[in-house]
Amino acid sequence: MLLYQSFISQVESSFGEVWCTFIKGKATKMEKWIAEAYELFAPYSVRFPLNICTCNSCSPEDFQQALLEYPLREIPVDMLQAYLGSVPLDNGAATALDMKHFLPRILQALVNDEDVRSLDETLLDKLCCHFPECWTKEEIDWLKRFAAAWFDSQLTAPRYEGCLVVWLNMFQFAGLGVVDELLAVWTEQADKTAALREFVDLYLDIPYGSNEPDWYKVCYLPEHCPNRTQFAARLSAWFAHPDTRTRFRRALEQALLEGKEDENKTLSWEQCYDWLAQLN
Repeated sequence: MLLYQSFISQVESSFGEVWCTFIKGKATKMEKWIAEAYELFAPYSVRFPLNICTCNSCSPEDFQQALLEYPLREIPVDMLQAYLGSVPLDNGAATALDMKHFLPRILQALVNDEDVRSLDETLLDKLCCHFPECWTKEEIDWLKRFAAAWFDSQLTAPRYEGCLVVWLNMFQFAGLGVVDELLAVWTEQADKTAALREFVDLYLDIPYGSNEPDWYKVCYLPEHCPNRTQFAARLSAWFAHPDTRTRFRRALEQALLEGKEDENKTLSWEQCYDWLAQLN
């Protein structure tokens, strides 16, 4: 919370009260989900030793004991980072059950932009949502709603350029199986500047002689990513779908007429529009 308040103070001094109010509004919207997470996953506890590697490069026993002394909401960023970066034991289900205890704090770190993982794509990679023995239907449904809310917030105020594909990748690593729903949100909001910018970036990643990006290069899809082949196939189907291409072509046309794009990217936006027009 102190980090968040410091961030707001910096924004207010640099950009003024109006922009600060906008940022607060977006944060408040996601804070509702964090409050729900703490309530939903409150029944889950953990005990020493955790189901992660105890070597000096991961989470030694003394570190684990120190970690478990903290109230969940107050776990320091560096300790959460160390825990998430530790190698899980062979029993992935046991690690996933531990993660259910820590999940509200992890999602809080995501919303507050706390640096707790070297790759955003792998923030939730120990959740194993594809293990039915670890998750109830209520929990999976809630996680899917959270994913949609987070993705929607990033279409309005993206954390950084190129993040939409990263968030798709992140929930795939979690084993959540929510890619179609998130891609639908992207298409429905094709008129948003961030939605258009990142669609154009996908167009620019198309190799010569192809009609779609190489999804294994656009995304981080190592062999241990759950259902990576199906994930790439869903991205491919979405990118090639007539409705996707029609919506983004119309949105690009309107944006170009209104001058919404960065002047340095006008050419690439026009090229993408022409390419879509030729396909329809």
